[in-house]
Amino acid sequence: MPTLGYATGSIAGVNLTSGGVDCKTEIIDGANLQLGRVGSVVVAASGAVRVQTIVTSYAPFGVLVFALDATARAGIISAIQTALDADLAFNVTLADGVHSLNLSVVPDFSQQWISYPAQRMTAFLSDVLFRFLVSP
Repeated sequence: MPTLGYATGSIAGVNLTSGGVDCKTEIIDGANLQLGRVGSVVVAASGAVRVQTIVTSYAPFGVLVFALDATARAGIISAIQTALDADLAFNVTLADGVHSLNLSVVPDFSQQWISYPAQRMTAFLSDVLFRFLVSP
């Protein structure tokens, strides 16, 4: 059960835990997944508003893990690599006070799909950000 507004769950079947304790995790850009559509609004020269939307297939979102065990990170990357080698998507399953997600996804290669700015200790990585696209 999520607590303090943080999400709990797994990426590619690897639980987001460190030492058996749920990692503090946030869903980034989860609003992209709420309506089932994402899009943009363009105002034409005539002043008319044009709305372009698509279903949430390929909707971008992120998962921010505040302190992730290096072993768990390696397990996630290995599981993702295995899925990509087989030309398959993988699941991200997360729940917090707002979202309850069980999505088939692929890494968002249009940007750096995994990043972490610092390593606090040998065994832990801080602020690990994974970026995904919902797979059709």
